Amino acid sequence: MNIYRSTNNHKELLVIFAGFAGHFSHFVPFVPKTLDWICISDYRCLDLESLKEVFELFACYKKISIIAFSMGVWVANKAIVEWGVEESQITQKIAVNGTEFGIDKQYGIPPKLFALTLKRFDLKAFLQNLFLGEIPKDYVFLQEKELKEELKSLLNHQSSPQKNLIWDKVIISKNDLIFSSQNQIRFWSDFYPHKTQIISLDAPHFAFFHLQDLFRGL
Repeated sequence: MNIYRSTNNHKELLVIFAGFAGHFSHFVPFVPKTLDWICISDYRCLDLESLKEVFELFACYKKISIIAFSMGVWVANKAIVEWGVEESQITQKIAVNGTEFGIDKQYGIPPKLFALTLKRFDLKAFLQNLFLGEIPKDYVFLQEKELKEELKSLLNHQSSPQKNLIWDKVIISKNDLIFSSQNQIRFWSDFYPHKTQIISLDAPHFAFFHLQDLFRGL
């Protein structure tokens, strides 16, 4: 995994678990300069040991927020549960267009569809579905070969959550062509009835251009 840090001795920390093909450059335009922040991405190697240093930093901050995007919701759940992180240390957790299952017939991206995406992966087509519009020129993406390795890693490590976390907000895009909005709704309705604020958004899978207010509220 890749761990990007931008720390300037602020009292508040934002940890972003990016989705598949994610990169810290995708979030730079949105993160307030008043926060220290960390971006976790590139799941070709799902080595959760590497996240120990991230969770050890939690004791240094007055406020900690987590934003998990797409497959990053599954990774965040897996990491927090396996490391035994006390959720009381985290001020708020926000899930954007993902579920704790990640890959699942009912509650995530169906395994057959995921495997087909791996087999036929085309970066240009993926980016068109990701943004449903112009692709930002300053966004960094790995090469197709490396992204196929990431897809394979995610598929090989698919698993159901051992424990459900307490998520404060859930964002679900109506125009999501990557992660079925119906499967997202099904997951949050079945596992979190009346417990989590669910926000429906008129946006594509990469919804962050529509979520500036969310970042300003951290």
